[in-house]
Amino acid sequence: MEVLKNCPYTEGDSESLLVEYRTEYRGKDMKATLEYFEELKKEDPEFYYSYTLDEFDRVENLFWVDGAARRFYELYSDCLSFDTTYLTNAYNMPCAPFIGIDRNGITIQLGCGFLRNEKTKGFVWLFTKFKKAMGGKDPTNIITDQDIAMKAAIVEVFVSSVHRNCRWHIMENARKTMGAFLDSKGDGKEELADDFKDCIDNSFTPAEFEQKWQAFLDKYELNNDERFQHVYDMRHCWIPTYFMHCFFPFLQTTARSEGFNAVLKRYVNPKNSILNFVQQYKKIQQRIFSKQDLQEAATATKLSSSYYVVRVEGDDLIDVVPYKRCPDLLYGTWTFRVTSSRVEGLYSCTCCKFERDGVLCCHILKVFDALAVREVPDRYILPRWSVEPVVDSGVEVAANEPLQEAHITDHGKHVIRYSRMCTNFNKIVRPFMADDEGYGIVSKQARMLLVLR
Repeated sequence: MEVLKNCPYTEGDSESLLVEYRTEYRGKDMKATLEYFEELKKEDPEFYYSYTLDEFDRVENLFWVDGAARRFYELYSDCLSFDTTYLTNAYNMPCAPFIGIDRNGITIQLGCGFLRNEKTKGFVWLFTKFKKAMGGKDPTNIITDQDIAMKAAIVEVFVSSVHRNCRWHIMENARKTMGAFLDSKGDGKEELADDFKDCIDNSFTPAEFEQKWQAFLDKYELNNDERFQHVYDMRHCWIPTYFMHCFFPFLQTTARSEGFNAVLKRYVNPKNSILNFVQQYKKIQQRIFSKQDLQEAATATKLSSSYYVVRVEGDDLIDVVPYKRCPDLLYGTWTFRVTSSRVEGLYSCTCCKFERDGVLCCHILKVFDALAVREVPDRYILPRWSVEPVVDSGVEVAANEPLQEAHITDHGKHVIRYSRMCTNFNKIVRPFMADDEGYGIVSKQARMLLVLR
């Protein structure tokens, strides 16, 4: 104790010294990060970054994106997931990744940022820099959490985007006040929860949702319940039926962003520096490219059109009715109506799966089978699922570029050759699939090639 009394420094002096050390470290960290960015720009001329400093020359906002992600955005700007709730760095700055979906359904990085705070001004800066890097192109659709400042910034910057909120976040917030209704067991609460879920998941038009919702309130005497009224008042920003014709492929939540944040947490220590984070982010990007090389998307929902029978209701109207003995795991016992125009090659279904996910539903495929449609019309094969930008470690290879001149690995060359060969064979054989004779010719030639192999 005597030693402490004789110490010439106070507790306040120690705190000041710590602040001084932290400030000095931060300055070096940011300087090193900017130097690293300049190195990346030399390797990748399309690499872009921007930042702002506060009055003390501390980093306030930061954004960066590599050339590969900028090229990916040209194909995959139709749906973006953005979330800031899952990771911060050593300076308690939320990580703000922009997440997309590639042709195989793989999560891809389309840029990343850090924000000192999550106010509208910060989001406006970040979205503006993102938009500038992407050639001024708004994302067609964007899904975020329930952040008011984020919403205001999207309206200001992404002026043409369709914005919806994450269902998971809204339901989590609702459970804080309605958990007794939605999570309880017994006393008929399971039925209430099922009916509530049915209103949200199985309403295919706004009118159907309104009808089901009112019936739900009447059944459980909840017309004057403010908690359910609050959920209803927000219906236009998160209930799926209000976005049936908007492209949110296999996406009801910001799970893509959440999943990416989980990956970051495996590779990045939140207490580490910005430089360390940026370096690890680049490694994750390279791993994603490797995954794209090797993986084709698994079918999101394994449905069979054999579960259905068709019932013609008019010249262009066909009802697709499920077998009662084989209910569809996703659509249950609902009957869906397909509007068809075979001459023009136009088909639409009340489930709106093509509009939402960009792939045909099992109901339209059943109609194809019933009408003997031998070839899927081109308009239903979206380029975003069928065109692949060839990228290896951030280097794009043009379609006709000799592989020996490209700065890519041997494995990358193998993948590119395989992809090109599959594409070329697809172009050759596709015209012959319209009839049995053409199919027989192609099959015979394929067997001959196998013999000669």
